[in-house]
Amino acid sequence: MPDYIPEKHHFIPAFAQRPWVTGNDGKVCEMRRMNGKVFHRRAHPNASGYKRRLYSTEGIPDDQAQHLELNFFSPLDQKADLALKRILAMDPAPWPIEQQHAWIRYLMSLMYRGPDTVALIKEHSAIMWREALAVLEADYDERRRPTDPLDFSGYLEPTHPAAPQIGASNFLATIINGDRVGPDIAKMNWSVIRPAAEVELLLSDKPLIRPFGLGDPDGFIMTPIAPDAIFLAPNDPEAGRRVSAMNPNWLVNEINLAVVGQAVEYVWGSDHSQIGLVRKHFGTSPLPPVITEEQRAHAVAAARGEIGRQ
Repeated sequence: MPDYIPEKHHFIPAFAQRPWVTGNDGKVCEMRRMNGKVFHRRAHPNASGYKRRLYSTEGIPDDQAQHLELNFFSPLDQKADLALKRILAMDPAPWPIEQQHAWIRYLMSLMYRGPDTVALIKEHSAIMWREALAVLEADYDERRRPTDPLDFSGYLEPTHPAAPQIGASNFLATIINGDRVGPDIAKMNWSVIRPAAEVELLLSDKPLIRPFGLGDPDGFIMTPIAPDAIFLAPNDPEAGRRVSAMNPNWLVNEINLAVVGQAVEYVWGSDHSQIGLVRKHFGTSPLPPVITEEQRAHAVAAARGEIGRQ
């Protein structure tokens, strides 16, 4: 059993908040929406942007329940921290493959690691499991082989009771590893934009701006990585030059409107000078769910065995 079982699972890691730390207190300005109102306070990055046991796999022993946090997210964030330091240092040397992969996986994680998305994936996994079991149970007598138990409960007995939760954890890790999407991001044209604006960039719990599909010629990924720095990865090799030439105040304002509009619970800045903008636009442009209703219906139909039947 590990010496330390983490309870605080960060969906926006402390290293990502750290560039917004100012002053001698080692803290950022946390702007958090609670009960429909946005409050601000000074908070240490380790004490913000987390939810207790967010990535726990319920129904198994605690040392195993924290497997996703201990063996997936923690190592991912440690490597992504080094990648961010490299990006902010404007290191011109070629990227080591492992560090490039770490940054890609971190970007992918930003799409899926928030509490709202984790809850959706866990719920979807439970529904799929329930529907598939119902189909198996309905015609178990017809499907049963001579060596199978006489009744369905006996057949199900060896199955781990936490199988739906384990499946959700495995799915989350698999999709963040990005074997299908990761190569597309690797081929994009990475750059760092440092706009000399009068106001600072803000960070939120939904900081990834991705208005088009990654396969779209105009597709790009953009996210603030410091109060004065933007990570940009477009398909178009000329996009970085065009973005750099934009009016910096307009650019920063548009990015802030996007990340604040997408926010679910948290926005961070170095101070609360933009609290008015945050309160006005918090959550006004929510991202669509990662699993659409159409996809959910299709998956349930597949679990029921309805797809492909004659």
